[in-house]
This record gives sequence, C-alpha cells and structure tokens, in this order.
Amino acid sequence: KPVKDGEFYRQVVRVNGRFTRKLRLDDYPFDRQTLAVEFEDHRSGSGDLVYEAGEGAATVAPTLELPGFLIGTPRLRVETSGYPTDFGEGKSQTYSRVRFELPIRRPLLTYGAKLLVPILCVILCAGLMFLFHPKYVDSRVGIGITALLTVVALQITLNDELPEISYLVLMDKVYLGAYLFMLSSLGVVVRSTWLIERGNVARAIKVDPQALAVLLSLFLGGTALLILTSV
Repeated sequence: KPVKDGEFYRQVVRVNGRFTRKLRLDDYPFDRQTLAVEFEDHRSGSGDLVYEAGEGAATVAPTLELPGFLIGTPRLRVETSGYPTDFGEGKSQTYSRVRFELPIRRPLLTYGAKLLVPILCVILCAGLMFLFHPKYVDSRVGIGITALLTVVALQITLNDELPEISYLVLMDKVYLGAYLFMLSSLGVVVRSTWLIERGNVARAIKVDPQALAVLLSLFLGGTALLILTSV
C-alpha cells in the first residue's frame, strides 16, 4: 500500500509448516497427483481483501526431490469461495483464496517394469500348462497351482506397500484378471482330463491351444485397456 509519494509498503510473510494430503490411488501405479496448499484470511471477506497472483509467483526450489515421483510445473490460482454457514455472524460472505498446486506423477516405465513384468512372467509360465500333453495331468495342475500361489504372494507384497484403503487400485484389478486366467486355465485342464478319460484324445489336444489363445488375449487386452484408461 502507498506510504508516501512514490513509496510503497510491502508485507512479506514466510510460512513454514508440515502439510498432509490423502491421495486417491485408483490408478496406482499410473496415478497423477496434485499436492495443494491453500491460503485464506478467515477474518476479511472478499469485499475487504482480494489476493493477486503475480507473474511467475509459483515456483519451487530447483533442488526439490520427491523419491519415486516426477515433479511437474507448479501452478498458483486465486479463487473466491464461500461456506454453507454464516459462522453465527448473521450474514454469509465469500473469501479470497490462494491455491498453490504442484502436480506429480510416477515414472511410467519404471513402475510398469517393477509391477507388471513379474505378473506377466507368471502368466506366461502358467500358459505352459497348455503345452503339455493332456495326459500329464499332475504336471499341468502343478504349474497352475504354483502360478496361482505366486500371484497371491505378489499381491500381498503390493498391499504391504500401500496404505489401508477401501477400494481397488489398478493393480488389484490386474491381479483379479490374473486370478481369472489361472482358474479358467485349471478349468480347461479339468475338462481336457475328462475328455482323455472318455477316450477323446484328439479333441482334448485341440482344446488346449484354443483355450490358451483366448485366455491370454483376454488377459492382455483387459490389462492394456485398464492401463490406457488410467494413463
């Protein structure tokens, strides 16, 4: 504000604090998050105080690092908002608010390799059960059960790294697809065994490659669709 002719008084406030924010992890590990800090004067309404954002006001230290995340371009917005109450003052009013936003995201290739490659390897190894002759029932079932237990172990490890949440993240849906693949594959093995028992060996042999192609296509297609809708 002006003090004398040609002179202005500027008040600078420096705030240090620890801020927390609960992040939505629906698209984990391909989620995009925004770290936000809001400033508002609780005494002066927008009729008395209105913030203004200067050009280049939103910056972060060039040495800032967030392990496991890539930092985007910070943004600073000024908006006017109100509350559904008059706080006992007899009239409601709006307030000027400054919102600082820092977009962050996880490296796609890094997290894709860490979380998706293991499950894809298990799925491909499980598909080997279809390459055995249907008469080797024990070997086929053993591969399927081992692959199923491996997927369970991978999901438990993933959940240990995430906070307790009440909804499914993207990787949970991928694991559900893997479970369906394993159970369906074991169902095909059981069907092939019954065909062998009835003497229909040629049909049992024909079913296996068809089932492998269908189940693998469904799993890969479903996983790709989940990833594309989240990226």
